[in-house]
Amino acid sequence: MLTIIKSLSEYEQLYSKYVTERNLRGYINYFISKNNISTYINDERIKYDVIDETLFLFVDQDDYYKMYFWGLNTNIRNLPVADKEICCDVYEQQNNNFSVASLHQLFIENNYECKQKYEQVRLSYGHLHTISFKYLEENKWKLTESNMHIRTVGVNDKHKVEQLIINNMGKYNGLSIEDGKWEEQVKNNNVVGIYISKMLIAVYYFTEKAGRIVVEKSYRSKNLSVYLRMYFASQRRWLNSSKNQYDWAEADNISTKITFEKLFAIYTGKIKYRYVKTIC
Repeated sequence: MLTIIKSLSEYEQLYSKYVTERNLRGYINYFISKNNISTYINDERIKYDVIDETLFLFVDQDDYYKMYFWGLNTNIRNLPVADKEICCDVYEQQNNNFSVASLHQLFIENNYECKQKYEQVRLSYGHLHTISFKYLEENKWKLTESNMHIRTVGVNDKHKVEQLIINNMGKYNGLSIEDGKWEEQVKNNNVVGIYISKMLIAVYYFTEKAGRIVVEKSYRSKNLSVYLRMYFASQRRWLNSSKNQYDWAEADNISTKITFEKLFAIYTGKIKYRYVKTIC
């Protein structure tokens, strides 16, 4: 049975007991933005359960829980039960890694379905910066011809961004506790979009570890995702930057892989499996 975490101090005590004080050897998938924890706790949207000394955290994302775990190992046979759908991402360093086969089996035996498989890519925006201006200059007429324009997304467009992501990528890809504060993301020019008049038709939501780039279905096959990446790469902060950004390419999405090829992306070998448990 899930228990609501009532305060930040309670969360910190749980984290200390089951994470900090233990020499964890099992798998971990903890990617929560620390800036969001207090807000979610105040809204009573974080719950937990402990099975065989493994701490499971459940973050209420309205339509489902996002589940996180620390030290999940092959000795565990059961996963917690919840009152709504659960989404959980499982990571491995390379494809067909037999050392995690039992972990995948654990999820299947507990009635989870593997919905998606992603491959991690690494991008260098410092490298892209040198070609982005030229690319945009040569291709901007294509946008103008279609009455499209690129700009930083406004603070008040959060709902438009969330709805665009959910409509075209599914609710499990919506903005969550893993993302930074919306106002800070916009202030730092980390959300750029393509508009027709005031209608948002494509958006790039940037984070260093994983972003989202989504194009409205009726506007696909127009290279809009590449325009967004190039527009983002042309920002002054990438002029002399050596920082890398990591993203995920859905394994079976050919158009996404073609886009990453154009952006000189390098595959790291890390795989992400998205498991979902539905409530009948």
